[in-house]
Amino acid sequence: MLNRIINSVLIILFVLALLGAGFFLYLVLVEEHDIAKFEARFNTLTKKELIPNSIAWLTINHTSINYPVMQAKDNDYYLTHNMFGEVSKVGAPFLDAHLPKDFYSYHNVVYAHNLRSGLMFSDLNKFIDKSFFEAHRTGELITPKKTYKLTVFALSVTEENYPFLLFPADETAYLKEIKEKAVLRANIKDSNRPILSLSTCRHAGSRVRTILHCYITE
Repeated sequence: MLNRIINSVLIILFVLALLGAGFFLYLVLVEEHDIAKFEARFNTLTKKELIPNSIAWLTINHTSINYPVMQAKDNDYYLTHNMFGEVSKVGAPFLDAHLPKDFYSYHNVVYAHNLRSGLMFSDLNKFIDKSFFEAHRTGELITPKKTYKLTVFALSVTEENYPFLLFPADETAYLKEIKEKAVLRANIKDSNRPILSLSTCRHAGSRVRTILHCYITE
C-alpha cells in the first residue's frame, strides 16, 4: 500500500515537472517569436528618426541601447507592448508616466526589459564590469526640440522598491545620495544638470534593478 502511494506521488511530481518545463518552453518560444517580429520591423527604421508616439531617441554609444523612447499614461503599457503598439514581450524603453515628456525634470527615469537576446536595456548589466563602465560613458538623447549629450556618472544595483525620487525636494542632497549608494562612480565633478536614469531588472524575473545614471547636457 505504501509503495503504491509513493509511486503515485512520484508520477504526479513527474507530470508536474513536465508541465512546468513545457510552460517554460512555451514562454521562450513566444519571446523568440516576438523578438523576431520586432527586429524585422525595427530594422526598417531610419535610425535616430523619431517614430509616431515616441518622445525621444536614446543612444548609449557603442552599446546595443539605441532606441526610441516612449511614454504612456501608466508604467505598465510598454512592459507588454512594443514601440509599434503591438502586444509583445519585447516591450519598449519608456519614460516614467509621471514625468514631463520634454525631459525638463531634474530626475528623468527610463525603464526597459532585460532580454536574453540582448535587446532593450540588457547591456545595462554589462556596466557592472568596471572596465566596461569606464569605456562606455557617453550617449545622446534626441528630442523633437533639442539634441542632448549624455555623460554616465554612476551605476546603482538596488532593490525594486528603492525610493528613486522623481521630484526630489533637495536636488544636491539627492545627487549625493545616488553617488553614495552607487556601486561604481566616475571621477568627474558634480553637476547641477538634470539626470537621466536608465533602469532594468538584474535578471529575468528578479526584483533587483540595475540603474545607470547620466547627466543631461546640451
